[in-house]
Amino acid sequence: MSLIKKNIVMYGVVFFVFPIIIIIFFEILLASLFYVTGSKYFEDRLETHQRAVLDVSRVFRVEEKNANNQKLIKVAVFGGSSSAGYASPINFAELLGNNEFSGKNLEVHNYARSGEPFVGFQAELLKAVMPDYDVFIVYAGHNEIWQQIYSRARASHETIVLPNGFRVPFGSAVYVDLERRLRRIKSDATALSDQLEKVLSAVNDRSRLFWFTNRLVYKMLAIISIFDPDRTPNYPPKFYYQSEFIFPAERTLLVEQYKLTIDEIAGRLRTDQTLILSTVLANNFFPPLAEVTQNKNPVEVQRYEAMTKEAYARLAVGDLPGLKSVISNLPQGAHKTYLEARLCFGIEGFKNLATSSCFALTEEARRIDKLPYRVVPEINQFIRSYKARNVIVVDPESRLNTDVDGLNKYFEYFVDFQHPSPKGHLVIADAVLTGLFSDYQNQSKARVDECGNITLQEEPKLKVIITNPVVQVQQFEINIGWLDNFIAAQPSPYPYDYFKDRALAAKSSCKQRAQ
Repeated sequence: MSLIKKNIVMYGVVFFVFPIIIIIFFEILLASLFYVTGSKYFEDRLETHQRAVLDVSRVFRVEEKNANNQKLIKVAVFGGSSSAGYASPINFAELLGNNEFSGKNLEVHNYARSGEPFVGFQAELLKAVMPDYDVFIVYAGHNEIWQQIYSRARASHETIVLPNGFRVPFGSAVYVDLERRLRRIKSDATALSDQLEKVLSAVNDRSRLFWFTNRLVYKMLAIISIFDPDRTPNYPPKFYYQSEFIFPAERTLLVEQYKLTIDEIAGRLRTDQTLILSTVLANNFFPPLAEVTQNKNPVEVQRYEAMTKEAYARLAVGDLPGLKSVISNLPQGAHKTYLEARLCFGIEGFKNLATSSCFALTEEARRIDKLPYRVVPEINQFIRSYKARNVIVVDPESRLNTDVDGLNKYFEYFVDFQHPSPKGHLVIADAVLTGLFSDYQNQSKARVDECGNITLQEEPKLKVIITNPVVQVQQFEINIGWLDNFIAAQPSPYPYDYFKDRALAAKSSCKQRAQ
């Protein structure tokens, strides 16, 4: 062999073979560390997502019928964190799939993802898996604000900084992740380019080195941003802001796009498929998250801030006469409307919410909230009025509003300003099953304890759905962390501290029971 050929072989080994050997070495090392330690730091992407229940397996049970000769019904759930069961030991999708609860032969796959809008995200997944399922459940609406902001960030080619300092980067990773999931769903393609895509997707999902490096880079970027004064300006907690979080045109578009998307999905249903469209529970007794004032006088705005803080402090201790005296001086808007509603309840008492003029004020305060993290009322109004072939509308929100007779009882259905508690999830599951099956045995009177355990009946034999003690603690910790973040970011802790104290007590009590 000539010297030139030897050099080519040597360079080939150095530049091509040696890196492959190094990569294989690290893959084996990380795999060994994972199997020895079980640590999440050595997972691949797929294992991380499976642990966090972010990727849904579309493999169904082999048995098409159960012991009662009921045919297997394949159900897919779509929505955001509320559908995913955020901060709750059990969620409505799990209840639907529990034969003890439903009395039916359902296999339920939950595609819901925390923080993900329905329009442009969850809806795309629904359309991609439509051939696989008999029933589709849409419980979505809280995250539609993000679809508008994500779209704005992508169209503007720049990072969007909201008035409270939250940053939405251009080319947000949410789109990349959505495209990855859609590619996985469409993995039955046979073209060569698609086969290459499959290989790249497999590397992306299964390479421990790639996923370890990916997370390490993001951790480093996060640490670097802490020391960058341009990226971490000081945004003190406020009641009143000078600029909009979401523009009026975007808010209108938010509702219209939701309607059009539901119409499109309903139009695609086969004759043997059903869409369950559910109203979304929103905690109307939580204060608005943000107000935008047109007053540019900083002295006046500071006076608004001080008065509103005083008003919430008086509300927290039940000082209604003091609250009334403060309210009269507040500017018209979401905070004043909400506080007037609470004063109204203090005078008239807590009665049937569905017909209460006081409760209508709380919904109006939610409607004009300038940071609409909670579902906007127009979406629930649209859902209630919707009619289409093979579409069943269920209304757990109205059920809730007619079943409670006190503020603390109302709060039992939530873990914060929007996420349902186990009791809230039971209301949703019961509404879905009532709409889907004429012979369903109503479970709305089942008892739910603070740990999420559900007593279905006591006679003639005790029947209880027990939630996993480890999951209980994890969800309470998630709830507490979420509320801590909001307490730090809000000028008043009311009523975040109420829900935090409740979660702390439940966590302690449930840990003691499990020991």
